[in-house]
Formats: sequence, structure tokens, C-alpha cells
Amino acid sequence: MRANHERHLAFGRLVSSAVGSQALLSGGNFIVGLVLLRSTSDAQYGYYILATSALLLAVSLQNAFFNPPLARRLPGLDSPATTALIAALKSGQVAFAGLDVPRSALVNNIRDGVEFAAKIGFPVIVRPSFVTF
Repeated sequence: MRANHERHLAFGRLVSSAVGSQALLSGGNFIVGLVLLRSTSDAQYGYYILATSALLLAVSLQNAFFNPPLARRLPGLDSPATTALIAALKSGQVAFAGLDVPRSALVNNIRDGVEFAAKIGFPVIVRPSFVTF
């Protein structure tokens, strides 16, 4: 009985945080729209609406084409395969957007990291993975 009650509470917190974040996002978008409507010309506001619509279309396309394959494939993969799939999807999205895909490498020790950094040039960004002891 208690476990069932805790699951219901966890679900309630999840739903309430989703509704709260959506309310904040919608409210912020509404306020930005009002400020722009009052302080810009009709043409400038039209450009804002076009850019916002294009961004919403891009997000919808991403949700339609990338999220379903991830939902189907990720549960059956081990950790390295999951990491490789997500990295490939991210770099594909960056390349599709016309941006330069940054060079990267998976290194397992400091010496290899320094060698790779010297090869590609500085500055570099280091994103540590999970650490096991």
C-alpha cells in the first residue's frame, strides 16, 4: 500500500513539474510577445513571428524523427553503444544545421587527453564521463 502511495506521489510531482515548467515557458513567451508588439514595428514583429515559427517547426521535426528511434533502440543497448548512438545523432544534427562538428575523442587517461588536445589545438573542452572506482 505504501509503495503504491509513493508511486502516486512521484507521478504527481512529475506531472506538476511538467505543468509548472510549461506555464512558465508560455507565460514568458506571452510577455516577450507583448513587449515586442508594443516596442517594435509591424515588420520587425513579423520577422520575430516567422523566426519563432521556424524554430518550432525545427523542434517538431526533431521530435518526430529523432525521438522515436531513440525510444525504440536505447533500451536494448549497452552503455557504450548507447553513448555512441547519442553522439552520432548529436553530431548529425549539428552537421545538418550547417555548423562545424567539433573534433572529439574518448580518452581513458590524462596522457591520452593531453596528446589529443595538442593534436587538435587549444582551447579544448573536457566533458568527463561517469567515474568508477
